[in-house]
Amino acid sequence: MKSSIPAGNVRFKKGLNQITGKTSEAKALPAFKAMLAEEIRRIYRAKCRVLTDEDLNRIIQENLESYRANDFEPGEVEKFQRCYRAMPRRGLRKNISKK
Repeated sequence: MKSSIPAGNVRFKKGLNQITGKTSEAKALPAFKAMLAEEIRRIYRAKCRVLTDEDLNRIIQENLESYRANDFEPGEVEKFQRCYRAMPRRGLRKNISKK
């Protein structure tokens, strides 16, 4: 399957829109934060560590600042797309043809 995402670093805003499928950063950012929080919680649960809300918010802010400064690395957009689509009610829409 051919990917529509170019090789190399992807700009933050463009990558954010590709991950969430939203057209504006204002709509895409809350959805991306929710996906990022879910992924961070999953990682901390796997390591059997306790994660408070303050720590979670701090980690999310640090990650967002890093992505804004350095953009997305190659392959990160695809990884985040898979994580985002795995969340409830965030997958691709099914086209049902009416007969």
